[in-house]
Amino acid sequence: MLAVAIRLLRSGRVPAGAVLLATFVMLLGSGVGAETVVTYLAYLAYGIVLPGALVWRALRSQRRPLVEDLAAGTALGYALELAVYIPARALGAPLLVAVWPAVVIIAFLAVPSLRRHWRVGDAERAPVWWSWSMAAVISVVFAALAVMYYRWHGLEWPWSSGAYYDTVFQLAVAGEAKNHLPPSAPYVLGEPLQYHWFVHAHMAASSWVTGIELQTILFRLLVLPMVAAFTLLIAQVAQRISGKWWVGAVAAAMTFLVSAFSPYQWNQGAFLDLSLLELNIWVSPTQTFGALLFAAVTLVLVDLLRGKGGRGDWVLLTILLAAVMGGKATFLPLLLFGLGVLGLVELVTLRKIRKTTLITAAITFVLFVFATFVLFGGSSQALIVKPLWTVRMIGATLSTGLSTGYATHPPGWLVVLLASLALLSWGVRSVAVGSLFTRRERLFDPPVLVLIGVCLIGIVMTLIMAHPGVSQSYFLRSVAPYLAVLSACGIGALVPEERANRKVAAALGGAALLGGVLAFAVARLDDAAAPRGDRDMVVIELLKPMIVIGAVLAVAAVALFLARRKVPWLRGIALALIVCVITALGLAPSSERLVALAKAQAERPRFVPVAPGDQPMPRGGIEAARWLRDHSEPRDILATNTHCRKVVKEYCDNRHFWIAGYTERRVLVEGWGYTPAIMAEAWTGKGAYFFLDYWDPKRLEDNERAFQQPSKESIATLRDKYDVRWLIVDGRYDKPSPELGTFATERYRSSDVTVYELPDPSRTRAS
Repeated sequence: MLAVAIRLLRSGRVPAGAVLLATFVMLLGSGVGAETVVTYLAYLAYGIVLPGALVWRALRSQRRPLVEDLAAGTALGYALELAVYIPARALGAPLLVAVWPAVVIIAFLAVPSLRRHWRVGDAERAPVWWSWSMAAVISVVFAALAVMYYRWHGLEWPWSSGAYYDTVFQLAVAGEAKNHLPPSAPYVLGEPLQYHWFVHAHMAASSWVTGIELQTILFRLLVLPMVAAFTLLIAQVAQRISGKWWVGAVAAAMTFLVSAFSPYQWNQGAFLDLSLLELNIWVSPTQTFGALLFAAVTLVLVDLLRGKGGRGDWVLLTILLAAVMGGKATFLPLLLFGLGVLGLVELVTLRKIRKTTLITAAITFVLFVFATFVLFGGSSQALIVKPLWTVRMIGATLSTGLSTGYATHPPGWLVVLLASLALLSWGVRSVAVGSLFTRRERLFDPPVLVLIGVCLIGIVMTLIMAHPGVSQSYFLRSVAPYLAVLSACGIGALVPEERANRKVAAALGGAALLGGVLAFAVARLDDAAAPRGDRDMVVIELLKPMIVIGAVLAVAAVALFLARRKVPWLRGIALALIVCVITALGLAPSSERLVALAKAQAERPRFVPVAPGDQPMPRGGIEAARWLRDHSEPRDILATNTHCRKVVKEYCDNRHFWIAGYTERRVLVEGWGYTPAIMAEAWTGKGAYFFLDYWDPKRLEDNERAFQQPSKESIATLRDKYDVRWLIVDGRYDKPSPELGTFATERYRSSDVTVYELPDPSRTRAS
């Protein structure tokens, strides 16, 4: 019995179980019922993880650790689920998605040659300390996400009323994917949906099978397994490249806990944030989903590029890249450039491009072209070339008044200076990458070359491209984990194999702690308020803490290298210690964020965020929307009297999506933000894209007349011209005429919201 207990403690099951238990408690505390949590976990195990892991094992050419099989199998499971759900939904039989896992499981039980993939086998196992370190990172991320996201996104009113508009947009797209494929923009009838919608198809599939509300899936459950699997995969990528488990643990920790260098008390992310410990993990599920899939792609590529892959690995690569195509196609051009860098180096050194490089590039290119011209209709979604426009929109310029946003035109020298500071900020976190250039075998390792190319183009695209919603920053977010991987591998390269022991690990950890304390202390030398006023003074204030830290580091480096003569133990690791101090300067922003989150949770665990001008979701809105969904058909079209998420100086914020989101129905005109038509006007100088007017005034006039001047004719116009069947009225703003009930039948009322049905003798409905 004791031996069994010891064996259990030495396995990775205990830390995994601890994370699972803590997550279960966290979800219960956030308003999710135990039955819902168990149901969703059961679906993940049955519908995603188990079949994905089995297929992953069958196709991989070499046996890998169990943790990799489960993490990568989860990514593959999502991709295979999409391959079934999309055609099943298009054929009108979405529940067929519940069948494919059973087919896989039965096949792996019945076919003798497949049964061996149920066994763990003799593959290398992850060290127990590595499992606990992964559990710690994942737990910290989950806790931070819960405070950042859950308290802003309640499941019930009023805690749900101030949900972030992008989250409600994601909910609307998920409702569309649940009822219609191919999808269109559900909040403006007839508009194409030129957006990455594969993650929404997964939400739809999981809702169909489990019966769990899309809101609960999106607001509470969706991202957690993706973040856990992504963290493990990033660690495995670094471990595979370096051959060292501890390097993988460092890469995972850096991905979330080491930010860009920002030595200012007034802004923790003055030059954009390289840490993924941010709200964006949840409010942009497309990015999180794409990042998970691409991490699995990278893991397969490491073996293929090193000549260790087989035919099954090519199948995996193609499936995963196809899922990335509609999950977050941003990764495809980044990978193409990375492969281009590898191909160029091969051409120079080998005088030919290897077949593996060419085939991978060809697959990626075909999928990128398909995504661009088929999935997204050739639209750039307002992404244009505008060099260094990004620096006008970062905290260092906006908070200090050096920029006031879109219409600002700072002098060229200032833009170049700010761009240089941004590069320095990002480079500090990545300084360890330089050590990969010290030995030829490391630098010319194909996976390293590809990731260097991926990171370089990600940074360049962030600086030369522009989007009205600053979405070019997603290039930087996409490559940030791989900067962490390369940095961790660089630190690993600086530590001689014979010196990799606990004493050296403690010294490196102490150096990292010293770097974080140094950045924290220097930031506290200035005021908490951002410097404003004279431009030259502001520039000096931006430079001052960087100069101070640079001087301290220079003195410390000289002292350390002189000390090597008298302390032989320092020889061989002195450079690694200095690199750890520099890299860990980015610990200060992340640690401050964690402390601030803990204080916020302690002081005010639940609140409704409402900014000036906001028109939050009304009382009774969810209930009315769900009643309408349950008493209508997916093809039914709605009309509403409310279109503005908020009103600022009489300008209507057009990002209004909650009706389409909660009814899961298409709306004639609700909001019109993020549509191709609006984004096409983004750079015309007419104003911010979210304040632009609707482009079809006749349709909007017909819509408004039915509410404000109801008559047989105005109601008939909605019904006969636009095929509208239901009206949903928010009674707080733009109140409709009291005569509306004379021409439409009131079917449901819940506090501020009323649902009407338009007369239609040809259709019979149950009350």
